[in-house]
Amino acid sequence: MLTYFKRNPGLLVRDVAKKIKMSPSFVQKVRKKAGIRSFRVNAAPHRTDKQHDVAKTRARKFYDNFLHNYNCVIMDDETYVKADFKQIRGRESYSATKRGDVAEKFKNKKLDKYPKKFLVWQAICQCGLKCTPFVATGTINQDIYVKECLQKRLLPLIRLHKGPVLFWPDFASCHYGKTW
Repeated sequence: MLTYFKRNPGLLVRDVAKKIKMSPSFVQKVRKKAGIRSFRVNAAPHRTDKQHDVAKTRARKFYDNFLHNYNCVIMDDETYVKADFKQIRGRESYSATKRGDVAEKFKNKKLDKYPKKFLVWQAICQCGLKCTPFVATGTINQDIYVKECLQKRLLPLIRLHKGPVLFWPDFASCHYGKTW
């Protein structure tokens, strides 16, 4: 039974129990007596050396000293939803007597730097109104942002308000193109 965990530390107790036709609680007891514990798998980005060298860090600053001049603040946000569920980070574990006492492939889960994804964009204001979401495949650029997000969705949302409205975009690069 313990050879299953030594050959493949990524196996779950219930999988080993099924293979040897024993209860998971029995397998867990034997595993505990042998000193085998579960450890979390670290998520490590799957990057080339060049990607690793040019990785950027950004800090965001928020200003709130002028918000009282507006009736409503509208913010937008976009997120990328991964199409392959295996690329979604989650809690995984491996079995070993000591941390790091297994092959590298069991300790770290390699994730693609740029997996296939869907873009979801939406704007919402502090009074609770929101525009219809924009969903697309791939990434968003300035032209798509202006046509699909600003003209078709954000401007109608702004027109629903009476009085001055502050649009507060985040620091996405498509928001600050040079053609403006």
